[in-house]
Amino acid sequence: AGTHVLLEGYKNNEITNGINTLVCELGSEDASYRPLKRQTIEVEEDDGTSPVRLIFGGTIRMVRERGWGMTADGQPEILLAVSADSYKTLASRRFVTETFPGGTLKSALQLLEPYLTAYGVSLDPAQVDGPTLDPIEWKVVRVDDALNFLATLTAKYGAPFVWNIDYSKVLGMYQTGTVAAPWNVDESDFTTTESTFG
Repeated sequence: AGTHVLLEGYKNNEITNGINTLVCELGSEDASYRPLKRQTIEVEEDDGTSPVRLIFGGTIRMVRERGWGMTADGQPEILLAVSADSYKTLASRRFVTETFPGGTLKSALQLLEPYLTAYGVSLDPAQVDGPTLDPIEWKVVRVDDALNFLATLTAKYGAPFVWNIDYSKVLGMYQTGTVAAPWNVDESDFTTTESTFG
């Protein structure tokens, strides 16, 4: 379930083959709510009419707090400045030592998937087979570096594939332009947003 708090403002940076980041401010009216470093954060957008959308998921990197005033009954209020990294950062926490015998891009991802399942990450069931790759030897290589290497190899087969661990912890690789963005950005997207901390 987690704790739901209203965001006072946020900035979400999406990076191809890199770590998406979130910077936001959270109000704590009685100063009792203080999120911790490495705690899970998920941000949902809710405009009151559409289905609630998950627009960020990851872990907190840093929290700073400052005074924000007093409540009507004299309780202190604080404003929390939170910086977080998306679930894509999970791929930088594990090292791979594997021999990939050659085969489809999907089979290479299936070889890497077990290194991330401890974090709740699973391969997208709709993952396309992708191009057929030559054998690869990974010796104590971070998973994100292995994924970046796969992305580089796919460039010779047309539009390169990019990798992602989405905000629901689903791993996948897809060609640029083949998957729609999770939301459209326009003025109507600046609505009430809540975050959930697990």
